[in-house]
Amino acid sequence: MENNSEFLKPTLIKLERARKQLLEIYDFNKNLWKENKIQITPKLCVDKKGYEFYTNNYTEDNLLEEISLRIGEYIHNLRSTLDNLIFGFARIKTNPPTKPIKLSFPIFENENYFVKDTKEIFNQIPEILKNEIIKYQPYNVRKNNPKSENSLYSLSIVQTLNNIDKHRVPIILVANLNEIKFDGSFEFDNEDFTNIIDEKNGFCNFYKVLPNSKIFEFRTLEKIEKMNMNFDVSVDIAIDYPNQNLNIDILKNLYNDIALLINDLILVVKKTEEK
Repeated sequence: MENNSEFLKPTLIKLERARKQLLEIYDFNKNLWKENKIQITPKLCVDKKGYEFYTNNYTEDNLLEEISLRIGEYIHNLRSTLDNLIFGFARIKTNPPTKPIKLSFPIFENENYFVKDTKEIFNQIPEILKNEIIKYQPYNVRKNNPKSENSLYSLSIVQTLNNIDKHRVPIILVANLNEIKFDGSFEFDNEDFTNIIDEKNGFCNFYKVLPNSKIFEFRTLEKIEKMNMNFDVSVDIAIDYPNQNLNIDILKNLYNDIALLINDLILVVKKTEEK
């Protein structure tokens, strides 16, 4: 297995690099909030019937752009790690591989396309790996969990984000208002009010956290004469993914799932060779 280990070594090196990139992303994100680059200021609504939160113009620091570039590099490393793995397996069977240009780690949402488009891959790697790789395919995971409402699988996310970052635009990040804590009091223009909140028609609205913009609005039925409040506002980063936003913590799940997949496939090959 010594020579075979050398064939798989590039995969493990790149996986380790992805792990370090993940830590760098979280450290950068943590420091971003420590440095208070995104500031949020409360003020009364123009008609005084409620209050609003506004952000500063934090675009000058290119905060989200910097994290976006780092995430794009991280996702690309995860995807290419899988491709390196397939190339390493092909070298175990025939070194050098007969058709290296056809080698990549297959990721398919559709079973028919998988069967049609992967023949040149499986002809070049150990046969025992085919069923193992099928287990991880998004179409197969979905087929085995038909009642699951979750259509997001790690391989799908890595594939989609890598394609977006590589072929379209850098991964887009958005800031989301996560939590508001407040303490203090209001003084209202009408001291004889019975209810200050219009619950029937809605009393608060959340907006995307963008530079120099309103991100939250709380409406009251009565005018606020004086506001003496302390606000603690929590904001987090999310990835703009088709049809939804993904919390940045999804990046940890992606690494763990890819690392597990790689280790499982390498173990299958090792056990076969020991027989």
